[in-house]
Amino acid sequence: MKRILLVAAAALLLTGCQYAAEPAVPSNQEQSAQARAHQQVAQASRGAAATSAKNLASAHPEDPEMAELTALLGRPNVTAAQMAPAAIMNIRQHSFQSVGRDIDPSIDRTGRRMVFASTAYSAHSDIFVKDVDGQAITQLTTDPASDLEPVISPDGSLVAFTSNRSGNWEVYVMSIDGKSVRQVTYGGGENLHPSWSPDGTRLVYCCRSDRSGQWEMWIVHLLAPATRQFIGNGLFPVWSPAEEVIAYQRPRERGLLLYGIWTVRLANGEPSLPTLVASSPDTAYLCPTFSNDGSQIAFVAVTPENGPDATDIFCVDLNGDNLQRLTKGPGRKFSPTWAGDRIYFSFNRGGQENIWSVQVDGGPKVVATSTPRTRKTDSAVAKIDATVEGQ
Repeated sequence: MKRILLVAAAALLLTGCQYAAEPAVPSNQEQSAQARAHQQVAQASRGAAATSAKNLASAHPEDPEMAELTALLGRPNVTAAQMAPAAIMNIRQHSFQSVGRDIDPSIDRTGRRMVFASTAYSAHSDIFVKDVDGQAITQLTTDPASDLEPVISPDGSLVAFTSNRSGNWEVYVMSIDGKSVRQVTYGGGENLHPSWSPDGTRLVYCCRSDRSGQWEMWIVHLLAPATRQFIGNGLFPVWSPAEEVIAYQRPRERGLLLYGIWTVRLANGEPSLPTLVASSPDTAYLCPTFSNDGSQIAFVAVTPENGPDATDIFCVDLNGDNLQRLTKGPGRKFSPTWAGDRIYFSFNRGGQENIWSVQVDGGPKVVATSTPRTRKTDSAVAKIDATVEGQ
């Protein structure tokens, strides 16, 4: 079981959360500047993979499996003393663990209830539910395996999640009270990251295919789990709550091989041609999430200059206009999910990963400490001070 966990974890981290595919290293010792840049990005990619909020367990020194995985992936050991806090005026904290980590938040349509994964009480992650602004938490899963990536159904009655309890990463569904757990995917690869259709009858997820070796996106019908539909290659798909549109991340196939945010529209149940919504020649865009009305997409941005320990949250209109930066500062911010006028995400402020949120209401509300950049796509960017005001 130990080897299964490590292999599955390495597959997820190295291919699921890195922000660039590693290019081949040139044989010529006198590499060009571009080739050296490729190497730097590839190295940073491995760091981002090892430190992202998609990790499968908390990096405790007493956990031999995580110690082995940490050594395998080369995860930097960032202590609380080394991690400067970020400063965002409108940021709010929603979980308060001092050990382990709280990750993968999902908020119900009312904006009152949140499910999330946590390693605060076990070396393996379990799923919990709580009121968004409450303190009490209820544990929904107690399996000795790892349970991750919970997402609440549109009507609030079900939770889909990822687990390796069968020995392979598969997608499961349970009731919001943790009962009636059933498996909905069966082999074919590592199946991860479920997202609900607007009507709550289907799930889209990504699969590291045993056949192709690629990350593929599939739709499963809950009333007929044996029926699956392939919709294209990509990672971390998320369904719009408003219409038959799915957003996902996909890498370039040239240059620095960085991920961008794409969408695919389903017409009469069939996928149309993919549309590129947001990309950058020097920044990877990961982990998309839709606004409640489906008109905007939020995502994580990772740049080689900042490295894996300074990811940030951006948002953009569905048509690619109005790119805005919502956070800037040290710390890993991952797994964003949009609910009402706030975007919730995991954030390792002070070196401890918990669930936080930032308000989105007509643009970012932050303390500007430097002159905004003049590039069109950065017109809404304000640099954030390194200290939280009033916190």
